[in-house]
Amino acid sequence: MKRTLIGLATLALALSFAAHTNAQTTNAPAAPAGHRSGDLLPPPIVNMLALTPDQQSKYNALKAQYQQEREAWFKDHQDELDKIRHEIHLAQSTNDVSRMSELRQQQHEAIKPVYDLRKSYVDKVRDFLTDEQKDKLDKAFPQWKGGPGHPTPAG
Repeated sequence: MKRTLIGLATLALALSFAAHTNAQTTNAPAAPAGHRSGDLLPPPIVNMLALTPDQQSKYNALKAQYQQEREAWFKDHQDELDKIRHEIHLAQSTNDVSRMSELRQQQHEAIKPVYDLRKSYVDKVRDFLTDEQKDKLDKAFPQWKGGPGHPTPAG
């Protein structure tokens, strides 16, 4: 009887903790995807490509280099990006839609070098992919000619 009560108490505590943790993560902002999270390619795309061990090793090395350069760029431009974010929040607080749109465009232009950096690294990845893998990559990102990271007209 004592073990059953202890077991039930433990289960109740675990469920309570899980519910509390879920409530906290549900209210948290969604994790950014792709280039926003620092991934060179989204993990599902890497899995879909079915890289050989040699390709995976090359990919991991490029991904590490990319992440280092990306982090350095964001560190160097933090003040500029923080200023734009602050102005966006001010525009949101006054519901100034046209100013928010203008600032989001400014933000996009400010981080364009990161898009170009990513594109250069994706091109390096493409260099060691087979034709079949390149086709898979292109199909995963049809809006981008030559893969993700740099929007260009397809065709």
